[in-house]
Amino acid sequence: MTVDFNVSYKKLYNDTFKELALYKAAFDSGLSGKIILDTNFKIVNINKAALTILNISAVKLASKDVMSFFLDIPKNVKQILAVDKKFECISRLLDTDRYVNITIGNLNSLGFDQIILNFQDITKLKTAENDLIQQNSFARGLIATSPSLIYIYDLFTNTNIYITPNTEKILGISYDDLDKTYNLSLETFVHPDDIRKVEEHNERLRNMANDSVLEIELRFRMNSGTYRHFLAKESVFKRDTTGKPLQKIGTAIDITERKRTEELIKLHSATVMDAKNGMFITDIDGTIVWANKAFCDMMSYSLEELIGKNPRILKSGLHSKDFYINLWNTLLNGDIWFDSITNKTKYGGIISTKSIITPMKDEDGKITHFIAIKQLS
Repeated sequence: MTVDFNVSYKKLYNDTFKELALYKAAFDSGLSGKIILDTNFKIVNINKAALTILNISAVKLASKDVMSFFLDIPKNVKQILAVDKKFECISRLLDTDRYVNITIGNLNSLGFDQIILNFQDITKLKTAENDLIQQNSFARGLIATSPSLIYIYDLFTNTNIYITPNTEKILGISYDDLDKTYNLSLETFVHPDDIRKVEEHNERLRNMANDSVLEIELRFRMNSGTYRHFLAKESVFKRDTTGKPLQKIGTAIDITERKRTEELIKLHSATVMDAKNGMFITDIDGTIVWANKAFCDMMSYSLEELIGKNPRILKSGLHSKDFYINLWNTLLNGDIWFDSITNKTKYGGIISTKSIITPMKDEDGKITHFIAIKQLS
């Protein structure tokens, strides 16, 4: 059999040429930057993507040290490659806020005494990573400094699956004990008389079609065994594939002192409203802003008829101008005024009362209101 060496050689040449052309096309058109370097880190070849990422022309790059563009590549990278054959890192580009992911390797195994440097622009990924770190840091700081309990509650097992570490400060329960010995069930935290209210509240959450925020007041058990009032605000945290709520997230803040204050205010209001002496309050201009029942009965006016009016409507006409000048000078000087005074009722009747009018001041000592107490003579 006769072999035509010219034909075989030509086929080998064509196949090799095609393969080289394929490799060259892949090298030139790749999205990642590729630079071939000699052992002295001088450029042998560079693709278009590398020039684009480095934002430089091939002519200008030829006169520069290519390694100087990558700020985080160690100076001893040659020694590293001699041992490990490959080096990877993330580096910021010179004079920019852009980042690249770099791989540097030897081509010795392919029979070339050269080095290849691959890199990709990962600025968007790095920015997103930094944003996520900042967001997580912000969230941790927010949780750490929050005066509220923040928790995630499973609506089907009826247990808390997460609660913030400030439980020791708020409830007196060690955070470590929560995982080790402390039961996180509903019955553990909530006052027995509030269990039904919480169950009804959770049922509303289970049936919520949107992510509205629901509020509930309840009593939480302290580690000491006592209970304190909390205001919880909750919404759906997790749903199944059909949209059914699985978990809720909530914040709860201690409102015990507020509740006590509200009760005291109610008690004081009831006491004042039911007092036998007539009382009314005006603003700095003398406009009536409040009156109790005894005063309304005394003057035959309803509260709605008195609000917004000036006490001048009660003038009997039996006092001189100097009487009222003395009254206002005393009050505006910040002193208490007391004397007997006659007033005219809604229906024209004249009554005489022993009256005390006291200026009310703010934290800066500025007069804001006047309160008058009247007793029939």
